[in-house]
Amino acid sequence: MRKLVNLCGIMLLGAGLIAAADAPEQPKQETPAAKADLKNLQGTWRVVRAENKGEDVRQKLGYEQFTVEGNTMRMVRNGEERTTAFEIDPAHDPKWITFMPPTGKKIEGIYELKGDAWQTASSGRGRPATFEDKGAVMFVYERAKDAAATKPATKPAK
Repeated sequence: MRKLVNLCGIMLLGAGLIAAADAPEQPKQETPAAKADLKNLQGTWRVVRAENKGEDVRQKLGYEQFTVEGNTMRMVRNGEERTTAFEIDPAHDPKWITFMPPTGKKIEGIYELKGDAWQTASSGRGRPATFEDKGAVMFVYERAKDAAATKPATKPAK
């Protein structure tokens, strides 16, 4: 009987460990630095430069600006509104950003924010170590200053 009780205990412990491993990742605590960067990202941004493997892809994007609201980027691409959530972690050098598009696949990247200038580099194959990583997609943005830029015409996504 004692062996059966011990075996059941081990099975329950193992099941608990498996369930804990499958549990969704808990959100990270927001540090003061993360809160400050997130606050500074709010508003409308214009794409100044976009490169993929050294090739200019700005014209291929289908949008020229987007708006950051909370931890969501909202843009109009090819006439439809699109949104992508993101998380930032400024505790690293370079700072980390993780995009979470509606497809569910996380895209790891890095970012730099200086006043009204923001740049990101990301890759579907892991987080780039530097902005010079040739396998990364590089974006350079500047904050939009005119009132018309903050209210883009949008259509709901299909």
